Amino acid sequence: MLEKPPSGPVSKPARSHFYSQVVRINALRLLWATVIIWGELGAFYWSLRGCRWPASDNHQNGSPEKTSHVLLVSDTQVQHPALQTKRESWGTRFRRFFSDLNLKKSWHVTSQLKPDVIVFLGDMLANGRGAKDDARYSRAVKKFKGIFSHPSKVPVYYVPGNNDIWLGEITPYAKAIRGFYTNSFGPLSQTFDVQNHTFVILDAPGLVDEDYLRAGKGVPFAKWKPLSNGAISFVTDVASNLQREEPEKPTVILSHIPLARPEMANCGPLRERGTIRRNVGHGYQSMLGRQTTSFLLKTLKPLAVFSGDNRDYCEYKHTDAADAHSIREVTLKSFSPSSHIRRPGFQLLSVTSPSSVPHLQPTLADIPCFLPDQFKIYTSLYIPLAFLTAIFLFVLNLRRSRRSRVSSWRPPLLRASSSSSLASLRSVSGRSTPIHQHMLWSPSAAPQSPHGSFPTPLRIPHRFSNSRPGTPAHNSVPESPFSYARTGSFNDDEDEDPMQPAQYAVHRQYDDRDDGSWSDVGRGFGAGGSVAGRDLEEPDYEVVGIESTDSGGALLSPPADSAPGSPKGLSQFVSAPPAPENVPRSKKSRSLCSYSFVFAGRMRRITIQRPTVAALKDLLELLKGRETKRYRGNPFWATVADILSVGWPPLLVWWAIIWTIS
Repeated sequence: MLEKPPSGPVSKPARSHFYSQVVRINALRLLWATVIIWGELGAFYWSLRGCRWPASDNHQNGSPEKTSHVLLVSDTQVQHPALQTKRESWGTRFRRFFSDLNLKKSWHVTSQLKPDVIVFLGDMLANGRGAKDDARYSRAVKKFKGIFSHPSKVPVYYVPGNNDIWLGEITPYAKAIRGFYTNSFGPLSQTFDVQNHTFVILDAPGLVDEDYLRAGKGVPFAKWKPLSNGAISFVTDVASNLQREEPEKPTVILSHIPLARPEMANCGPLRERGTIRRNVGHGYQSMLGRQTTSFLLKTLKPLAVFSGDNRDYCEYKHTDAADAHSIREVTLKSFSPSSHIRRPGFQLLSVTSPSSVPHLQPTLADIPCFLPDQFKIYTSLYIPLAFLTAIFLFVLNLRRSRRSRVSSWRPPLLRASSSSSLASLRSVSGRSTPIHQHMLWSPSAAPQSPHGSFPTPLRIPHRFSNSRPGTPAHNSVPESPFSYARTGSFNDDEDEDPMQPAQYAVHRQYDDRDDGSWSDVGRGFGAGGSVAGRDLEEPDYEVVGIESTDSGGALLSPPADSAPGSPKGLSQFVSAPPAPENVPRSKKSRSLCSYSFVFAGRMRRITIQRPTVAALKDLLELLKGRETKRYRGNPFWATVADILSVGWPPLLVWWAIIWTIS
């Protein structure tokens, strides 16, 4: 009875070339390359599609030459190993790599706006205040400037933040950090002009430190004597110079720490959550003091204030009961990703000269720009698509594996007949001869027993032996599996041994002697000896004797036809062949490197070997998207190979993008 074939889908010929494995792999490669280009660059350009330099509402007659574009960036938070206070883990390195990559992509698209002036509103470094010396601080600053590269003709100004210098203490170490900052970024407090506007860079951490010192001594702000070269002294000097030289010149304050405001003040619709609350801690303060804020607004009388530090966007108008004029303050979005916000951002500021607009009309116009949510790109685009790709490839490999098993299945009788006939024909020919299936089995013929196709000694291996298979017998002769074709005759009418089916027959020699022998040991071997009338040369192996005794302990005498001169009572076997004399030395180790270590109480060893030609061919086939023999038939490993085959072209695209923006 024929065996029932395994259940599963019946193999069908491919309906189209589009269903081939190579086409599927290439389609997935194209899909992933498109997704990578979109996620790494396209989403950034798309998010800034409506981000344009603003213009003053009433500036209609001014020429473009009389308007300057100022790019305001806050909280870049560049990380560097030299600023770490403790040994960093692999997770920290992984997060730092993607943080730097995100900053590079964000700056790549932001710099395409071609600003005339760039201002960084503090916290350029993530932990600049933790630097041990000037060399480490300089290395971190070099990395920052390498990420935020710009044309040399564009002026850049830096506002000190609480992560760039120390805040809350006036100690020798804090003074040293300030010196590191000055050597790398420039003065802590300074002014610069843009289109007849004075931009005042405040040392906000210095203001906080001096305010702590004043409050600690219990001196009111009005009676406080400013420190020499301190932040308050700088503000007083700038105000007096402006009042003396150009009293009508507009002023803009740039501070890292926001000015004081009520804790429940509304930040406007562009803020993601909450508001700015007053918080004070080790090395930070969320806003300046109220007296310091009042001092700045009354002394400088700014047209606008721009600040950072809070990471989220906030708009607030400072008003004074004695003065109906309100001063607008904008707290910028963080340029680096943060857990507090979903989308980073920056601010575009257009500055128009007062002489180009009607009297008492605005000369400043600003607009926020928001970058894409990079975390959402990974969690909502890359990870789901990777999961779906793996499932899709696994299902395809599983179906292909099942179809392969079904197509290669044959009835047991066909397998037995084919294997037995193939063994018989190959044993007669003495070489591997391709045998077609139609030679072994005819579909039109009814299934019949293959007895007639094989010689009797093949179907009944021990037909002429009274001993058990595998037991050495005296006077046995080693028989060639092809000797039946030369000396033997076959009887096709012999019954088949039920314990030795034909398809598992052992090839043995048949000759005219019915002595049940199977070994030539002890039978005429020697110089010029002969076996069964055949002349043999001197053997190149040694005859080893083993004593045989009966149940009574007496030595058994050798058979009458044993080899001449053989010891009495010994069974004779062929010894192991001698080792060849000219054996080539083993090839040199192909390992590139080897590393030993102890894990779970046991010695482990990892060795990396040089790739072989076969391995390189398999890798080439894998990169081409073709199925290699090593993983064929195993859905899991075939899926892993397909994932690697799909992943390397998008990975090259990803590296090309990184190289382009770096």
